Amino acid sequence: MNPATPSATPPTSAPVLARSDLPDLANFRDPSGHAVSFFFSLQSIPDKSHHTEVVLVRDLVRERQHRVDIKKTPGLAEDLEAVLTQAEEVRDNPRYWTILYACHQHGFRRKFELPAPKPIRQLHVGERFLLAPMFWALNFCTPYGVLIFERGWARIFVVRGLQIQEFNGRLPKENITIHIRDSRSVSEKHRVHHLEEHVRAYCKELAEKVRVFLAEEKLYEMVFGCREDLWGEAKPEFADFEKGLLIGRFVPSNYEMPAAEVRETTYPIFEENRRESGAALFERIREQPVHGAVGVDAIMERLIEGRVQKLMLSKPVDGAVNECDNCGRVQPRRERSCIFCGNTSVHSLEAEEGLIRQAVLTDAEILTFDEDEVPGFTGAAALLRY
Repeated sequence: MNPATPSATPPTSAPVLARSDLPDLANFRDPSGHAVSFFFSLQSIPDKSHHTEVVLVRDLVRERQHRVDIKKTPGLAEDLEAVLTQAEEVRDNPRYWTILYACHQHGFRRKFELPAPKPIRQLHVGERFLLAPMFWALNFCTPYGVLIFERGWARIFVVRGLQIQEFNGRLPKENITIHIRDSRSVSEKHRVHHLEEHVRAYCKELAEKVRVFLAEEKLYEMVFGCREDLWGEAKPEFADFEKGLLIGRFVPSNYEMPAAEVRETTYPIFEENRRESGAALFERIREQPVHGAVGVDAIMERLIEGRVQKLMLSKPVDGAVNECDNCGRVQPRRERSCIFCGNTSVHSLEAEEGLIRQAVLTDAEILTFDEDEVPGFTGAAALLRY
């Protein structure tokens, strides 16, 4: 195995959700109302002998089958059978989100796995694919880097929700103890100075390699793990990381700590930074109303104009938007006819689903938070581009 390739714990079998997938999902529409959206994850691992996952998935499908005449909708029947086949695959990794979007009539089927640490069991059939559940999960899977280092040795990881990967062969190594032995014949003062020079040189090279790693892996957040005395030696070379990339530090139990323990130790740091960043963004929107929007209708108007840079959603997101029965465009609820095609037949759509769909189509960043995760904020808010 190439030492520069990542070792993953645990592996995933489904394709990774790519940014390019989102517009396809947001634009999809089946007028017959047979678009299937399936989400499943168990965070408590059941006894595999009881086939808990299979039973729960089967119950979801049976409930849906009872609502439609399967004989008259063979395409939908086939898609629901495809959901049933996911049950056995779910057993291999029940904590990961299994997501399936399917519509037999249009030959559309996409399956994804997300390492989100939240449970869900949901099956929806309608004209559109559901996007909101997936985005609530995606925000818990934002990747961040973890660096653990000693004098002359370093390990680097990427954490995505429940998943952690260690990347080997990407960082420099230097046996600092060689320089200690080589300098025994000189005075203690010179020996210490000699050692400090090698430590500084190593930290400088390490910092540069970490910058390259972050750029290549497209990471914007980092957690450092080292002893406090080592941080004093390394801090000058990593000073620019503290201005934005570094979200926290921890003291490792030991240099060889298992990857699972690294993830368990650092994920609370990621969650706390997520909460603090959300609170800071909401405060910025409140203090600068000219650069922000609050409320479903106001945000929808700004989304349609393409002005929203960041969309914030925190449960519960009350309210609704309109969707045109003719052109399918979403728009503010207060409009009685479609502002795009003039059609007078419109129906209501849950606010979070409509806002997320329009945000995807206008390339706005979408940030979701659980209830009470950002103090004082529920519903919807947006930071504007201009």
